[in-house]
Amino acid sequence: ETFRRSYLFKDAQTKAILDLTGCTAYSQMRTKPGGELIASADCSIDVPLGRVTALWTSEQTAEIDPGTYYFDVWLKCGDDQRPFTTEQVDVAPTITEI
Repeated sequence: ETFRRSYLFKDAQTKAILDLTGCTAYSQMRTKPGGELIASADCSIDVPLGRVTALWTSEQTAEIDPGTYYFDVWLKCGDDQRPFTTEQVDVAPTITEI
C-alpha cells in the first residue's frame, strides 16, 4: 500500500504560513504510539507553502508485516525536534498474481 499525508503549518493566532526554512521532517512506523520502531521514511517540505508531506511507498510497506500500525511525523527545526502527529494505518497483505 502507498499512502501520503500532508500537513499545513500556520501560526495559531495570525493564521500566517510558518517559515520552515532549514527544517527537516521524517516519519516513523511503530507497533503502537511510542512503541517498537518498525520502519522510517523521509518527508518532503514545501517551504513556501508551509507544508510537510509524509509518503510511504508500496515498496516500503511491502517490507512490513500486515497489521495495524501507527506512524508519527517529526519536524526538526534547529535544536527543536518533536512529533506533531500520530495516525493509525492498516498495512494490507501483499497479493501477487500467479
